[in-house]
Amino acid sequence: MLVHRPVRQLTFLVLAFGLAITPASTFAQAWCDRAPRAGYESLQRVRVSDPWFHVYRMEDGVFALYEPFNFQEVISWLIVGRSRALLFDTGMGMSRISTVVRELTRLPVTVVNSHSHYDHVGGNAEFTDIRSLETDFTTDNADGIPHADVAIEVRPDALCARELRVPFDTASYAIRPFRATSTVRDGTVIDLGGRRLEVVAIPGHTPDAIALLDRARGHLWTGDTFYPGPIWLYFPGTDLGAYEASMTRLAALAPSLTRLFPAHNLPVASPSVLPRVLDAFRQVRAGAARLESRGDGLVEYPFDGFSFLMRAPGKPLRILFIGNSYTYYNNLPGIVADFARTVAYERPVTVEMVAQGGATLRDHWMSGEGLAAIRRGTWDYVVLQEQSMLGVMLVDGAPSVNDPEFFHRYARLFAREVAAAGAKPVFYLTWARQATPALQDHLTSAYTAIARETGALLAPAGVAWQAVRSARPSLGLYDPDGTHPSPTGSYLAAATLWATISGTPARGLSPTVRGARLTDSLRVTFGEVGSLVALPDSDAIFIQRQVDAAVAAVSTLDATAARSPRQSPLPDGAALRMESLEGRWAGTMRLYDSPVEVELTVTRATQGHTAMWRVRGTGWGSELALRDLSVDGPRLTFSLPDPRFLAPEERHHAVLSGETLVGRVEVGSATQVPRLLGSWSLTRVAGPR
Repeated sequence: MLVHRPVRQLTFLVLAFGLAITPASTFAQAWCDRAPRAGYESLQRVRVSDPWFHVYRMEDGVFALYEPFNFQEVISWLIVGRSRALLFDTGMGMSRISTVVRELTRLPVTVVNSHSHYDHVGGNAEFTDIRSLETDFTTDNADGIPHADVAIEVRPDALCARELRVPFDTASYAIRPFRATSTVRDGTVIDLGGRRLEVVAIPGHTPDAIALLDRARGHLWTGDTFYPGPIWLYFPGTDLGAYEASMTRLAALAPSLTRLFPAHNLPVASPSVLPRVLDAFRQVRAGAARLESRGDGLVEYPFDGFSFLMRAPGKPLRILFIGNSYTYYNNLPGIVADFARTVAYERPVTVEMVAQGGATLRDHWMSGEGLAAIRRGTWDYVVLQEQSMLGVMLVDGAPSVNDPEFFHRYARLFAREVAAAGAKPVFYLTWARQATPALQDHLTSAYTAIARETGALLAPAGVAWQAVRSARPSLGLYDPDGTHPSPTGSYLAAATLWATISGTPARGLSPTVRGARLTDSLRVTFGEVGSLVALPDSDAIFIQRQVDAAVAAVSTLDATAARSPRQSPLPDGAALRMESLEGRWAGTMRLYDSPVEVELTVTRATQGHTAMWRVRGTGWGSELALRDLSVDGPRLTFSLPDPRFLAPEERHHAVLSGETLVGRVEVGSATQVPRLLGSWSLTRVAGPR
């Protein structure tokens, strides 16, 4: 039931039995008076030489190795076939379980653990054949646990020493390191000769939780996923969403089962309890179950024959998201909220979203909706996401990242409002588009600079995204459009936001996420609750590692690399006169998302010259008289309203290089979008138009 970390003191010992908090001596007396539990009286006791263990024969070849004199009341299981035996867990490690096993069988023994909490792996080091799941959680716990971290297990009120009457060195008790000699996975079958045991992966209580299934006999060893008593679901590594999914799987097996063999308290239960446990847990998650406070931030949800011990629902952690499609695709806020539920976060998390496709922070500021949301809610965090290119920006028709000052101007305004509302701003650093990975450094520095300036948190999703692209390009972070996130990409972004906001690692987050699904991207509406993301464990773990590395490296990011977009300068030109421009010039301009044909016609008039500028694109065209065409030395300049009705005007300047007019065109500015930088070249055309 416990984990490889120091735990709270007497309160937890008392909670394990659902008792009120009492002085240590009273607690020890009450517990010892009922050890071992009455349910063992009808079972067949097998006498062994070590009094620490009470061994019971459940049927031929199945032995319960019960440790009644420690408050955990751990039960390890020895299952004996014709050719070998399997020991499912090795208990507390307070006495040599291998000696007892050797008294019960002379067959080779394979150890498999229901999970790697220390009350189930204490005797692992006594064996040479250990098979386990390959998870980081397992690997960490295999390193052993020093005395300081398990001293709570041997304090006087944790041991029923007056009944045991065996000397025990409480000062040196520790869990020795062990090494797994091979791995198992979901569906692995271990043949003992005449008895086949199937590994059933049931993560939730821990990431490496498993059950053992004897399909032929209908027997299921449940570990800590179910036992009669308070089922502990509040430690680091617990995943409530995964636990519900695992209980759903076990409940579906119930009709084919005859007996359950749990790992604590009592050694046998009816399979009919599994659907009841699932239904009860769903009531808990829906907020429909009665709870009782157990102190120290914990509550117990009691049901008939079992209960759930969980973190007390606290004041909600409220997060507002302001962004665009990179926020609402795959319901990013919903993924963040579900992460909080599945890791049993100490506070329930509620989210709200103000999002519009393609919106910049300027758009949100001008509409007033985001500002109104900040002011009406008591938020803990407000996540701010700028348009993916920091505002619409093209250079010679190719997407580019805009000057950061446009983003920074409105980011400052929002950050001030968020702080004034008593919340913490969080800048959601997005990723470069699939076709332009080199732009990531620009995005990263722009976000880093404004986060440091405003004292905001920085969620470096783009940095983690870049790392994943580099190491695993086949992982598929992008939607087919090469811009928006796939469900995997949204998982990465949400994991980064969660790790940044919660201050806890992404490692251990559930690979499966549920939430309301996006139904209309134009109106940004959501419908029924269903699966948002379902990743293979290996992919989720890889992404989590990259996220944790990116979050850890935020303080080292470069805030100075961002620069204004540039285009190549004009070449040197010869001195111009309007007379030298008379006639028709034609060529190509690169300004929009595809090249267009352009013509400049300069005609001598009664007073001065007139000029026409013609543009022909695919399916559109325009013809405008130039009223401000002028020549100054080698430079030709003119401006005109954008023919595609974009707000800023086009500003052109050109030189005559040889026989070619070479031009540059600008639309917008560092603080005005859309911003386009283009180029064109024209040569003189003979004859009529």
